[in-house]
Amino acid sequence: MSKIEKTETFHLDSRKVTINFLEQTTYYIKDPQLFIDTILNVCRKNKYALVLPEVVFDIKFREPYQITAMGYVLPDLETPTVVLICANLIAHSGQRYSNIVLKYYLKRTVIHEITHLWHDYVYRSIRSSREASIRLRIAFHKVYSSRYLHFDLKNVRGYFFDFFRSLQLEGIAVYSEYQMKAHLPFTLPKFVYLMIVAKAEIGKIQDELTRFKISLPENRKTDMSMRDVFPSSFESMYDIGVHMVYTIIYVQHYSLEKVAGMKPFEFIKEYESCMTKQKLRPLISATSGRGIFDYKRTLEELRALWKNSS
Repeated sequence: MSKIEKTETFHLDSRKVTINFLEQTTYYIKDPQLFIDTILNVCRKNKYALVLPEVVFDIKFREPYQITAMGYVLPDLETPTVVLICANLIAHSGQRYSNIVLKYYLKRTVIHEITHLWHDYVYRSIRSSREASIRLRIAFHKVYSSRYLHFDLKNVRGYFFDFFRSLQLEGIAVYSEYQMKAHLPFTLPKFVYLMIVAKAEIGKIQDELTRFKISLPENRKTDMSMRDVFPSSFESMYDIGVHMVYTIIYVQHYSLEKVAGMKPFEFIKEYESCMTKQKLRPLISATSGRGIFDYKRTLEELRALWKNSS
């Protein structure tokens, strides 16, 4: 665990917000107060932050195994925690970043991660996902780790299981993030745009899946990571997920809270139904086979290939 360089504690009515700067972080960032002010602004105004009685923000400069992520959450600690990664926030802001640009990405990231904590606090979404993975005898941390592991069908199956569950988690967080300045108006052009972007991401995953199938005999005996085999999917879940969330709300006029309360595969089936109502083929499907990328069909294909390559 990284050592705390500096701690600031704030009481917002009955809520408590703790901000920790870890291991010389203040040496690397120009304006630590910018982080404090932005975090407190979100915690005072964001409706999902208002639900959380206590939250900790750990600000660190770099995270070895988080190459691009600007933040992540640790919901199962004694106090739910958001980790913010300064180096990645600065990288997203550009080489000549200004405080205005950095603040924009920082605020979006805080909203995104706070939404994850709210989703888990109210619906146990993240913890339930991990528990389900364990029940399937999948080592969750190995599936998502960028470290190398011995490649087998269980890990591939676990990866796709967690990928499909993450579509709802990340879609809800991105939707909340984009609402920061009403970036998601309910219009047909916006619906079409989000669908086109998501379809392009599905195409990348399908291309990677095809390459994986071709090289399966060799991959079976190779130590590698999911990030090596399906690199696009670690980023594509955001665009695909927000398309799915937007589609359900656009067609059914549900609240984000109602979508957040759905079980993961209930969420996917609701999305399928909404796309069918629009006379469009779903990009994602659970077991129906209707989607361009279907969970059950993909696993069955991989299981057959795995058996034949043994």
